[in-house]
Amino acid sequence: MKFSTSIQIDKPAAEVFRYVVLHPKNMKQWMQGFEAYRPQSGGRRKEGSVATQVFDDGGHKTEVREEVLEVKPHERFRCLLTHKNMLSEQDFQFLDQGSGQTKLRLETEVKLRPALFNFFAFLVKGPMRKQQAADLERLKSELEH
Repeated sequence: MKFSTSIQIDKPAAEVFRYVVLHPKNMKQWMQGFEAYRPQSGGRRKEGSVATQVFDDGGHKTEVREEVLEVKPHERFRCLLTHKNMLSEQDFQFLDQGSGQTKLRLETEVKLRPALFNFFAFLVKGPMRKQQAADLERLKSELEH
């Protein structure tokens, strides 16, 4: 399943990129349930690097493996998130709109595991899209205030 969310942020693309990509511990400020970011190999958020993201899902800890696929400073960050129940490719695009404005577009592709669960993807797509939009609203608020 694929979905996309975008938001206009009143900050330059370089600043938004730095906040989101270069300082992953900031995710605690804008991503629901995020608890920790632990680099594993390859340096911090460089192509090929691996890290663990830790989430608290109502008292249950979930660890997700992050593998960085592509980094274009101030323009794009792509990563693959892996968990025993899903694969999720995330593509953050930092689009300079001029006058210190950035359009942040987040395109997400999720594959549930085992593959049989993909038949039920329509049940989770709406809530996942809604959560992603809420996270980006919090990000906007953090950056603009």
